[in-house]
Amino acid sequence: MLAGWGRFLDRHADSHPIARWVRRYRLDLFGLLWLPHAWLVGRFWSVADDAYISFRFSRHFAEGHGLRFNLGDHTPVEGYSNFLWVVIGGVVERLGLDIVFWMPLISAACASLLLFAVFDFLRRRSDATHWSVCAATLALGCFAPFARPFFAGLLGACVLA
Repeated sequence: MLAGWGRFLDRHADSHPIARWVRRYRLDLFGLLWLPHAWLVGRFWSVADDAYISFRFSRHFAEGHGLRFNLGDHTPVEGYSNFLWVVIGGVVERLGLDIVFWMPLISAACASLLLFAVFDFLRRRSDATHWSVCAATLALGCFAPFARPFFAGLLGACVLA
């Protein structure tokens, strides 16, 4: 299959827009480096108990009660650790989607985007060799906390990248 993809890229390198895009950003190489990361994300797919604290804040926020853990409290307490994550969770709740499924998926997508940003930065803007770019991307993608699907810090890092 990969040989067929390579022949397609060779034949259509200048004429087909997808082939030009793949060649420009080296998505074929990144895809191979991304596969172990994708496997690890699937392997460690879980939702930590702390995430449910954010989910509860998100639900109350989506229902219009503000950022509060308990509805009866007169003084709201900031018990969440990532404001942006709670707001995105509120949007997911407001859309009626399953927050336990979608928030780890959003986190995994952020991890993939961040992994690509590191790959692209190293490939284009550094003096690193081809092999060291591959090794750094592979090492980051296989780093266990980075491959954990529910990690709110990935969203912030993705925004900064």
